[in-house]
Amino acid sequence: MNILQFNPAELFSFLLVFIRVSIILAAVPIFGSRLIPVQIRVALFIAISFFLWQSVTVDISVIPATFIEFVPLILMELVIGIS
Repeated sequence: MNILQFNPAELFSFLLVFIRVSIILAAVPIFGSRLIPVQIRVALFIAISFFLWQSVTVDISVIPATFIEFVPLILMELVIGIS
């Protein structure tokens, strides 16, 4: 995978992984507290999401065409991350 060339399916899959990882890690007490600055937390969430995203396979047929179709997937990731 070339970092400078990506398709929308890869971007959507990264966003879904990022949402799930962010919700899970935000629930951890040390990341949810104010001891770690927001910029550090976001950078850490992005880094962890990037490494986990490498193991995700992208199914192009599932990727939504519009943002409205993307909202249920975001909500599903939020529910999975919270549970």
